[in-house]
Amino acid sequence: MRSVRVFVLLAIAFGVVPRALSQPRSMPQVTLRAWNAGPVAPWSLHDARHTAGRIMSSAGIALAWYSCGSADRPGSLPLTRLSSHPVCFEQPAMAEFSVRLSPVPGRGSGGEELGYAWIDASEGAGTMATVFVDRVESLAQAARIDPRTLLGRTVAHELGHLLLGTTGHAERGLMRSRWTIDQLRARRDDDWQFTASEAQTMRAKLGRHRAGR
Repeated sequence: MRSVRVFVLLAIAFGVVPRALSQPRSMPQVTLRAWNAGPVAPWSLHDARHTAGRIMSSAGIALAWYSCGSADRPGSLPLTRLSSHPVCFEQPAMAEFSVRLSPVPGRGSGGEELGYAWIDASEGAGTMATVFVDRVESLAQAARIDPRTLLGRTVAHELGHLLLGTTGHAERGLMRSRWTIDQLRARRDDDWQFTASEAQTMRAKLGRHRAGR
């Protein structure tokens, strides 16, 4: 029993929970490299990862989150290898994405967008998103909610854009364009989940990835 516990603790330290202990094998899986340019504290990343993973799991998708070190851009070398999982240095494959956790560039923090995803409109696909951690924290403070929860929701939202292959937004659920303070305080589960249609679309796209189409 001790060896199993040690293995799990080491895996969590690297920023990923072993697949057999975290989700059913039947779920399609996505890999997310979280490049921490915030920087966001490790314990905050742990809770954000849990929130994002729960949201993706409710859509029938397993999330393998790998915490990577601070870098100017995904693909460049982190400032410290010790803070990064080895997968961070591998060439991304299909159904593998990156999110950069970063403050708003420049001096000002004006604007409402918590993040954005790069989508190739002609291909209907994208692999990279950015989340503005300072704006997430400011909104969480205004709504008096846990910023780690809001960070996980924001990452899941941007990952939704990448999986759906669109910058468009929905009228309800996690993929709405605007999150109000009243909605954040209300804590309604449906406000922070993908719709059934969105979940089906994402799983179908992942299925095509698996088939190499």
